[in-house]
Amino acid sequence: MRNNPAISVVMSVYNAAAFLSKSIDSIITQTFLNFEFILIDDGSKDDSYQLMHKYEEDDPRIICIKNKQNLGLPASLNIGIAKAKGKYIARQDADDYSFPDRLQKQFDFMEENPSIDLCGTNCRRVDIEGNVIFEKTIYAKIKDYKSFLFERKSIFPHGSAFMRTE
Repeated sequence: MRNNPAISVVMSVYNAAAFLSKSIDSIITQTFLNFEFILIDDGSKDDSYQLMHKYEEDDPRIICIKNKQNLGLPASLNIGIAKAKGKYIARQDADDYSFPDRLQKQFDFMEENPSIDLCGTNCRRVDIEGNVIFEKTIYAKIKDYKSFLFERKSIFPHGSAFMRTE
């Protein structure tokens, strides 16, 4: 699978040790199995890289990259995307977690809709204990995406982005 993954999950990590295990676990326990998981440590000062590396030792789908210094989210994601081998790229944030069937649902949607290049999801905001604070369902109701984008509004959370690599 590592040589020919269908999906490359890309996550930039910066000082996220407190949340990282839950986020990584939510990806490695997905119902969809044919993926690689590219983790980029963006110069963390906490134990993020050590935690990432421990997961890499236990799961051959995980690839860890360590930046020598903090480059910021866009630059770190570009490093991960450059390494991606999957037909699709899925984003995951280090302080987010995904439902177990997220990758399967997004993969199936994109396979069934070849004219669509990018999709995302609604989201739930949770507190530090994992309690749902609120659910944001506006994204599925947007009809005029261009207006939303021109107003500099998000059409879905970037941590749920799923796109064709090409």
